Amino acid sequence: MSEEDTGAPHFATGAEVEALLDKYARDRVGAHTRMQCKVCWYVYNPDEGCPEEAIDPGTPFLDLPDDFVCPDCGHPKTAFLPLDDDQIDPSDPSGPAQGWSDRWEHG
Repeated sequence: MSEEDTGAPHFATGAEVEALLDKYARDRVGAHTRMQCKVCWYVYNPDEGCPEEAIDPGTPFLDLPDDFVCPDCGHPKTAFLPLDDDQIDPSDPSGPAQGWSDRWEHG
């Protein structure tokens, strides 16, 4: 008799959870999606790569090495979120792309 026949719940293995999270990340983050560090506001742009970390232009965020860290603050890839370009006003000097230190000095 299988678990389905007995009505017992199925508990996902660590590998199953990791595979599902990877799938959801890949569905949400495309090859050209810019990613922003939620700690320091650094923006990773796949079209530019990351010269500080020897990442070539054209490298999607999800293809970065597992040990990639934010070049500005050192936090891991898990600290990055997809950047919604519609919420960015490049003419606003207090916008996220300007960095956190600029924001707090004025407040």
